[in-house]
Amino acid sequence: MEGTPVEAVETRPVEGDSLAKLLGDIRADFSVLHAGCGDGGCHCGVGGAGAFAFGRRLRPVLCISHRADRVTSVCFSPDGTHVASGSWDGTVLVTRLADLSTLELKGHSVKEVTSVRFSPDGEHIVSGSKEVRVWHAQSGRVVHEFPDDRGLNSVCFSPNGQHIAAGSESGAVRVWSMGSGELVHELRGHGDGVTSVCFSPDGRHIVSGSHRTCGVRVWNAQSGAQELELYGHSQTVSSVCFSPDGERIISGSFDRSVRVWDSRTGQEVLEIRAPPYRGLWSVCVSPDGERVAAGAFDGSIFVWNLRTGQMEYEEGFGRHGWTLSVCFSPDGKRIVTGSKDGCIAMWSLE
Repeated sequence: MEGTPVEAVETRPVEGDSLAKLLGDIRADFSVLHAGCGDGGCHCGVGGAGAFAFGRRLRPVLCISHRADRVTSVCFSPDGTHVASGSWDGTVLVTRLADLSTLELKGHSVKEVTSVRFSPDGEHIVSGSKEVRVWHAQSGRVVHEFPDDRGLNSVCFSPNGQHIAAGSESGAVRVWSMGSGELVHELRGHGDGVTSVCFSPDGRHIVSGSHRTCGVRVWNAQSGAQELELYGHSQTVSSVCFSPDGERIISGSFDRSVRVWDSRTGQEVLEIRAPPYRGLWSVCVSPDGERVAAGAFDGSIFVWNLRTGQMEYEEGFGRHGWTLSVCFSPDGKRIVTGSKDGCIAMWSLE
């Protein structure tokens, strides 16, 4: 199957507060007082509980409409030249950032593409829905299709590109071979749906998070054995990932916390709290391992220092609903986000 080129819709580079005008005054009042120092300057927020949060504003760069009611997943290509996005209209959109040309990939059996990722070499894209599909990134041709019995929440390539892991609503983490298409492992232990999966940078482990059990589990990617079980979150673990050096596991939750764990011992080493009423949908670690970005229920975007837990950036994006997905660019200078209203936005940290 070939991907269908489509025109970019509502796509334009913008500077400063013009993105707010373009999207209809997106900087909404979340019952938070903002004292600004100009565009990109520092600001402080006073939440409903009276807690202070300090951070600079992210600088908006561009906005892309996915033509859908929500964008569930966004991902930069390894070279930073493209962004892949999945949405509830059942499509995967691949956007070339140089000219905003797009390639639309269709073919999932149901709507709700929940997760998209580029392969490490950038040649393929994997997407999760009712099934897993692997696409050729340039032509849009389907390379593999793997079925699932309940639907998938998260997909991920191994660092060498040889395997794909997927987290299922059935409670299983399944691992397939890219070469043969065979199911290699079915990892069971979560008592309910698996929300997020990620390979360690050396490919030896897989981390997964779940819904009601609020747990994080670490698996041996070769044997399929469970090695660690991490508890601390009080609500759904929505997103998990490894730090680039593999020494830490980062998890985000509906309980509005980001927790950092020692990947060897499972000991919690840091807890970061978002302001009240801002449960977290997605977390992503910067390529240098120094920052973690998170998207929240109210549409906010946070960037914290991963060593100290200090907030470095905060952006209110609330009228466009939940920020469902966040991803750092390979150089760590930009963040791309996907939101409930179908907006794909890019932000600069410079």
